Amino acid sequence: VKEYLSPIIYMFEEEMQKALNIMKTTNDKNWFNNNQGITFSIPYATSSSFKETNSFNKIKSGCVYPKSLRSCHTHIPAMIELNEEFGYFVGAYLADGMANELRIIISKQYPEFINPIKNLMTKWNIGYRYVESVKKEKQINKTDDNGIEYTEIKQWKSYDHIFQSTLLAELMAKLFGKTCNDKDLPLWVLQSNKEFQKGLISGYFSGDGSVSIDGSINACSVSKNMIKNIGLILNTFGISWTFHERQQNLIKFPNAKEHIYHLHINKEYNEL
Repeated sequence: VKEYLSPIIYMFEEEMQKALNIMKTTNDKNWFNNNQGITFSIPYATSSSFKETNSFNKIKSGCVYPKSLRSCHTHIPAMIELNEEFGYFVGAYLADGMANELRIIISKQYPEFINPIKNLMTKWNIGYRYVESVKKEKQINKTDDNGIEYTEIKQWKSYDHIFQSTLLAELMAKLFGKTCNDKDLPLWVLQSNKEFQKGLISGYFSGDGSVSIDGSINACSVSKNMIKNIGLILNTFGISWTFHERQQNLIKFPNAKEHIYHLHINKEYNEL
């Protein structure tokens, strides 16, 4: 986590402990300035502001926190294990998630899709709420079997699972992008362990994948690099795939991206 979130901005328990140990054992009056950024890195500008903090009774070993703990109750590991559980969360985020300055939102209706993520967030004590809302409405004029005209209102609903953590939101945005328009996979994901990759593939295709009548599996994205890197991970499991791009109708859908990218897996890999 420290590679992506600065310890000068965020509070890493390990760095805080280093500073505390030096403060307790040194006779150097300039101990803070002589060690900040060298022996330790903490989000405080002076020794007095560090001494005045009451954070030590609120933080856990090996975790990272925002500088202000006033409304923070999370315990996110400073070293996140790349296991299947975290991989599933990453895959689901790539498929149906977004991050802003305050939170992560994953939009999906089905409980079986979101439950593994909720379990992980519970371990890290991250706040959760669910919001169901009408995103769009359209009146459709119809005629019944008796020739009587009537109006039907079609609704497009949004099923938002909201995970409240500014720290995790910034981390996921820096690692994988904020929205579908800038989603990507860093190279280290392609070199990570099979357990993590398996979880990622499961989360991604559970969210963004579909199964055709013939049993083949498909997924699409506006991010060319991301969908191709998903394919490279599939290669490590011996799964063949094909890729093609399609130009969108920008007259009919003016807010759409110019191209959308499709990944196709033959039906013989359906049960893998």
